[in-house]
Amino acid sequence: MAFATIKNAAFSAFLVGQQAALAMRQNEPSANGARGTIIVTNASAALKGFPKSGAFAMACHAKAGLAESLARELMPQGIHVCNVPIDAAIGFTQEDGTRAHRRAGTTVDDNMADPEHIAELYLQLHRQHRSTWAFEVALRPWVEKW
Repeated sequence: MAFATIKNAAFSAFLVGQQAALAMRQNEPSANGARGTIIVTNASAALKGFPKSGAFAMACHAKAGLAESLARELMPQGIHVCNVPIDAAIGFTQEDGTRAHRRAGTTVDDNMADPEHIAELYLQLHRQHRSTWAFEVALRPWVEKW
């Protein structure tokens, strides 16, 4: 089970990053000099391990290390690389307009991350000027205890 967790999280991120980088290296630079953006979505386990989640923490730390390695290699080539740990349950909008998470229940007072706002941040990261490219942005709702 532990190996499957690492394979499904870290190794798959490696393979996707590798193929994305190969494709983006062929892109003509934009007016900003950028050839593309690779965003590694991560979990809070990339920042802090929890009891009984060793394999998941290992996988998330591996993804953070991969993102840093990719950034150091690819950013000088015009490919923006970001690591985005999300320290929150993600509440998906239901038919009645409320947001809910399969285990955390229904959102109350914006206590869960909203997928639309996560997407907005990802678009902002993609549009950043290369003189101020962010590498790591941790997302958490205002009520998260960290």
